[in-house]
Amino acid sequence: MSDSTPARRTLGRRPFLLQSAALAALGCGDDDGAAGDGSVLDGSMMDSSVDVAPSDHALVDLQARDAVLPDEGRPDEGAMDGGMSDEGAPDAGPAGAFQLEEGFFTPAKMPMDVVAPRPMAELSELSVYRYAYAGVRYERPVAVRGGAWPFHYELLRGPMGMRVGAFLEERDGTLERTPDYGVVQWTPPEGSDGDVFDVAVRVTDQEGNALIVEWRIEVDRTRFVFVAPAGSPGDGTREAPLVGFEALYGSAGDTRFAGRIAVFRGGDYTLVGDPEASGNVRLSGGTSPTAWLAFPDETPVFDCRRAKIVFTGGNGDDMFFGGLTFDGGRQDVNNAHFIWANTRFDRGVFWRNHFRNLERGQVGNDNPAAIFISGGPHRRHIAIVSNVFENMGPGGGNGVAGYDTFALDESLFEDNTARGCRSTHCFWLKGGHRRVTVRGETLVDGNAAGTVLLNVSLGRDGRTERSENVEVSHCRTVSEGRAFAMRTVWASSANETGPLWVYRCSVGGRFGALHRDEADVTYERCLSTEGFPTGETIRAVESEIVGGGDFDGAMRLVGAARERLIGTHGAEIAARFRTD
Repeated sequence: MSDSTPARRTLGRRPFLLQSAALAALGCGDDDGAAGDGSVLDGSMMDSSVDVAPSDHALVDLQARDAVLPDEGRPDEGAMDGGMSDEGAPDAGPAGAFQLEEGFFTPAKMPMDVVAPRPMAELSELSVYRYAYAGVRYERPVAVRGGAWPFHYELLRGPMGMRVGAFLEERDGTLERTPDYGVVQWTPPEGSDGDVFDVAVRVTDQEGNALIVEWRIEVDRTRFVFVAPAGSPGDGTREAPLVGFEALYGSAGDTRFAGRIAVFRGGDYTLVGDPEASGNVRLSGGTSPTAWLAFPDETPVFDCRRAKIVFTGGNGDDMFFGGLTFDGGRQDVNNAHFIWANTRFDRGVFWRNHFRNLERGQVGNDNPAAIFISGGPHRRHIAIVSNVFENMGPGGGNGVAGYDTFALDESLFEDNTARGCRSTHCFWLKGGHRRVTVRGETLVDGNAAGTVLLNVSLGRDGRTERSENVEVSHCRTVSEGRAFAMRTVWASSANETGPLWVYRCSVGGRFGALHRDEADVTYERCLSTEGFPTGETIRAVESEIVGGGDFDGAMRLVGAARERLIGTHGAEIAARFRTD
C-alpha cells in the first residue's frame, strides 16, 4: 500500500443499542420480527428477532422495536475505532408519537418499498449513496413508495453525528414537510478517508409496517471531482477544483473522470456539448460522471441554451442530480429538454433541483420537458423528489412539461412544485407505469388556464406496457380557469387497466378522465371545486365537491370547510395523534 492510499477501516459494526426516548414513547416491544422477502407478517407468525440480511431491505412489524440488527455475515468485521459509541449514538429522531388517529390517514394501497437507496447488492460503483468526502456534508434522501403515509424515519445505525429528519413538523394544527424530512445528513471528520460505515434507517408507516434500509458508506476522496465556475485551474480536488464545465467533460472520448461524482461549487456555468452528440452533453457511466451534486449550501446555475443533457447508450444506472439549477433551454432543436434519458437504466434520483425558463423548441410536438424519460425498456427505482419547475412553456399539445415519463416501475414522484406552467401539460406520467407512487405534488401558483396540471395515463403507448397499480395522493392543484386540474387515463389509447387510486387530493378545478369505462379508477376522500368523472369502473368514495371559497390560494382549506374536513379529506395532514 502506497502512502497516498489510505488504509481501510470498517467502523460502526457493533449492534445498535436502543437509547432513543422516541422508542420508549412508542411502546417498544421485544417479540416480533420479519421476513426480508417483501411480505409483512402479523405478530402471530413472527419469531423473536429481526433477521436482516446485509444487502436486503427487510419489512418488519412496528412491535419489533428492541431488536438488535445482526452482524453475522458482514465482511470486514472490526472494532468501532471512532464510530458509534454508547455516549455518542446517532440521532434516532425526536421522541413522541407519530401515528395518527384512525380516519386521519389512508390505509396502504400497496406495500412499502424502497426506491432509493437500493440494497448494496444492487447499487453499482457509481452510486452516490456509497461514498462521502471528509469534511463535506453528506446528504441523501431515503425515498419510499407505497405504504400508509406519512412515514417516520429512525436512524438505527450510523457514524457519530449522523442524523435523519424523522417526521413532519406541526404548524397551526397541520403537519408540514421540512427540508430534512427523510434525509440522512452527516459530515465525515477530516482525516477519516478510508473509513467505512454501515447505516441502517427504519421507515415506519401509519399502519405499523416498517422497512429497514441498509447501506454502506466509504469515505473516499478519489470518488469525487470538484468543479468551480472561476479561479485558478486545479486538478479536481476540493482544494484545487477544475474551472468551468468544459474542464470536466473536455473533448469527445475524454474518460479522465469516468465513474466520479461531480461536485459543483456555487456560481454560473455554461453547458457545452459534444459536436459528435449534436452539440449536447452526452452522459454515460463508462465515460463521464453521471452523478452531479451541488456543494452543500451553494447553488450552481447551468445556462442550458447551448446544450441539453442526454443519456443515450452506455450505462445510466445510479444517475443522480441533486441541488442544481438549470436555466434556459436549447431552442434550436425540434423539442427542448434539460435532461433527456432515452437509454435503459435503473436507479435514478432527481432531487432538490430547480428547472426554470424552458420553452418548447422549434416544433414542440414530441415531449418537450425539463426531465424527459422516453419510451422503451422499463426502468426501475426512479425517484423524482423535491424539485421545482418554474416557467415551463408556452408549448403545443404535447408539453412543455416539468417531467414527462414513460415505462417506469417501482418509482416515486414526491414533493415536486410547479410555478408558472404555461403549457398544455405540466406533470405527465405517460404510458407504462407500474407500481408507482405520486405523492404531495403542488401545482398552485400562476399556472395558466387550460393546463392539465397533473396527467396520469394508464394506457399502452408504443413499446411500453399498460400501466397498473399507480397511486396519486396528497396533491394540491389549481389552474386559472379551473380546467382539467388533474386528468387520469391515456388520451389516445384504449387498453387501460389500473387500478389507479387517487386519494386525499385537493383540486381547484375538475378531475378529467377519458376512456372512462375501461379504466379501474378510485377517487377517495378527494376534494374538488368542480366534480369527479363517472363511469362503470370509476368510483368516488367519500369524495366531495366544495366551493372555491373553501380554499385559499394555496389550496388549503379555510373557514367552516376547514373545521369539518381538515385531516380527513383533501391533501392536508392534521396533527391528530393516537393517544393509546
